[in-house]
Amino acid sequence: MTSDNFSITHNASRARHRAQATLGELDTLRHKCSYYGEQAYLAFQRREQLQQTLKNLVDDNPNFGYPKTRDIIRHLCFGLLVTGSWLISLVLIYSPAEYLIQKNLGEDNPLVGLCIVLLTIVLTLGQVSVAILYFDAKQTTTMLRPWRFVATIMALFTAGMMMATEIARYIGLGRLPWPHDLIGLGLQMGLAFAFDSLIVCNGESLESALGFLWFTMQHSRLQRTCNRLLASFHRHMAEVRLLYTLYQQKLSIYYKNAGEDAEPPSPFDDTTQWVLNEWLGASNKPAS
Repeated sequence: MTSDNFSITHNASRARHRAQATLGELDTLRHKCSYYGEQAYLAFQRREQLQQTLKNLVDDNPNFGYPKTRDIIRHLCFGLLVTGSWLISLVLIYSPAEYLIQKNLGEDNPLVGLCIVLLTIVLTLGQVSVAILYFDAKQTTTMLRPWRFVATIMALFTAGMMMATEIARYIGLGRLPWPHDLIGLGLQMGLAFAFDSLIVCNGESLESALGFLWFTMQHSRLQRTCNRLLASFHRHMAEVRLLYTLYQQKLSIYYKNAGEDAEPPSPFDDTTQWVLNEWLGASNKPAS
């Protein structure tokens, strides 16, 4: 064998070895593309499902999905009303509640403040619940009188608690209250009754405001998830784009080294091919 023939044979052998090595790299790149392509498609598919859920949510709640400005303001006002009622209850019954709770837990117990806050929260939630149930009873005329009685009790509860506590306190002191104490107590009881009555007598508006709050929370949660899935989709597509660019470069090297003996590498799976088509501007979905 001449030196020229040996050199040609040696170069051809080296080219075949390089082609085999490149083919292995192509398989690795194809598997990585398949992984990121599947992740991109799963994110795309999940986002489409959530977008449909989001559309159904809006269609099922047109008053909340396409609210008027005045409705939004009304919902916000009743939300502020409930918050304000809770704060006023906290301020007004703090001393009476502190007096009653300290009788049971002791004066230096650190849980006294927490118990007062929890008491006012439970009281406010109870008033909202009674207001909605009272409104439903008025609509159906079922159990109307009992719910009217319960609503009246809830409207008078804070004021009654303040009065009962003050009576017990002055009995303990063994004296009658001064006139200015009675005037201050009457004003505080009137303020408490006014705010509690506003809540108890506006069950329809409170029910609508709570529905709007629930809708807003659901809509925001679904929208945030859709945005995260869209970001995930683009992130994984960027990985596929990078890997596919390397794959094309390696493929050119493979065909150059393999020459006539080149065998077509294994094709991409349908999911990855769809992601590549999506990157190229097509919209062919993978076969189901």
